Amino acid sequence: MSGRPRSIRALSVAVVFPALCFALSCGNAAPRAPLLPPDYASWRRTTAVSLDYPIPGHMDDFRIIRANELAFRTVRRPVPAGDVDFPAGAIVVKEAWPRGAVGGTPGKVFFMVKSPADPSARGGWVWGMLDPASGAEQIFESAFCIGCHANANEKYPYADGNPGEAFRDYVFFPPGLPGADPEGYP
Repeated sequence: MSGRPRSIRALSVAVVFPALCFALSCGNAAPRAPLLPPDYASWRRTTAVSLDYPIPGHMDDFRIIRANELAFRTVRRPVPAGDVDFPAGAIVVKEAWPRGAVGGTPGKVFFMVKSPADPSARGGWVWGMLDPASGAEQIFESAFCIGCHANANEKYPYADGNPGEAFRDYVFFPPGLPGADPEGYP
């Protein structure tokens, strides 16, 4: 027998074994650190508008939208006029209570974390939900959330309606909408 089959076998083991070890180690990756800080309920509201009407994906739950301080530092582009970009690290939270059950702990908490480099990001945002009862976060890998939130970048029936179809970075109630802010944000 020639030495060729043995060298092919050795080469196969040298290539396949490390690849297999790498693949198996990926399955044991550390769990993701929580994206939503525990103090989110103390963040400022982005709008004083009563969000108690049905909307796709959130039914007719009563909603309060909050954002971290970084989200209030949106970049408003002069051209095209009205376009809004959120900085990386901005977090927008939507607390939701079933109709008639407002108060106490919300039933659901949805969130968007601006993190364009995250592999789970869609449109630059990581979309997720917090279960307030268990504290567990679920990251939405599908395009479901961004599919609806893409409508925030065109005319829509909420808030000021986005009459100029400005890019609002997938956020329906960005801080600073005229007449919508509870504290008169600039």
